[in-house]
Amino acid sequence: MKAKRVKAFLIDYLVISMYLVILLGINLLINPSVFEGGLQASQLQTHLIAFVSSVLPVILVFSLLEARYKKTMGAHVMKITIQYADNPYRRSLLRNALKFLPWQLGHTSAIYAIYAGADLLFYLITTLNALLIVAYLISFLWYPPLLPDRIAKANFEMA
Repeated sequence: MKAKRVKAFLIDYLVISMYLVILLGINLLINPSVFEGGLQASQLQTHLIAFVSSVLPVILVFSLLEARYKKTMGAHVMKITIQYADNPYRRSLLRNALKFLPWQLGHTSAIYAIYAGADLLFYLITTLNALLIVAYLISFLWYPPLLPDRIAKANFEMA
């Protein structure tokens, strides 16, 4: 079961990576000077751009796929269905928000470091993110299911 879930995750990660490459291409078409002088935006604007253009769409699309079709692209290929006992839209949104939280925290710490430097707050955010990732890995490897799956009460069926 773990091997199938890891393979499904890798397929989903490939899909997300393709989306991000397309997003980068669109950004370069719209603003080709982004690499010359950098993004001319405030720290808050940069946080919002990163969240609204990358993390939020991925959370919403994955939540919709899980709630409506009971699978993501990776789960479809690996013949895994994701079941929720009740309110699948709410539970899938919770699961995916928690699942992609380390990604958002990574953005937060990187953007913060660019604008404010590596101070105490940067190290606190980075440490929190590292601890969260370790907790996710421990829950997946030794105490399945994955922590976001357990919190959202998600069940998986393998075909």
